Amino acid sequence: SNTEENLTVLFRELLSEVPDSDKSKKSNARKKRQVLAKEHSSMLIDALFEMLLDVEDSTTLEPTEKGKDFVAIFRVIHVFSEITPLCLLKHIDTLLPYLKTDNGCLPQDESEIAVSLCQILSRVVGELDQQDVSKLSRESLADDLVGITMKWGNAATASAVQ
Repeated sequence: SNTEENLTVLFRELLSEVPDSDKSKKSNARKKRQVLAKEHSSMLIDALFEMLLDVEDSTTLEPTEKGKDFVAIFRVIHVFSEITPLCLLKHIDTLLPYLKTDNGCLPQDESEIAVSLCQILSRVVGELDQQDVSKLSRESLADDLVGITMKWGNAATASAVQ
């Protein structure tokens, strides 16, 4: 969506390493801000995964609320996957179970979760080392992606194939 794109552009600009024309104090200050921004991004990503697990563990949320919360969290995680996929690597094992699309949500929300997850994984998979790829190949990732493709149609198919 347009909001996700705008947020992605904002974060990408904050984290970009565009050199200043003045190589003195401004350049050093910018580098320090970029390091801090990357650290803060990592902390935000960790917080998003904590929120995700809190929603998962909640016994008081109705399926409608739970689905909307999941969709919102996965959309923001998708934004971060566009700008700093390396920060998501340590969370890949947390993401994979949601590909089963049996998250106790309404079908529309399950579909949006599947699309976001496929988009996230398409960005993160390129950062995996051989050991991680081997581990994923032993799990049900391929079966889950085929299931998403068959269950949710065109948007999910395009994302799953990515």
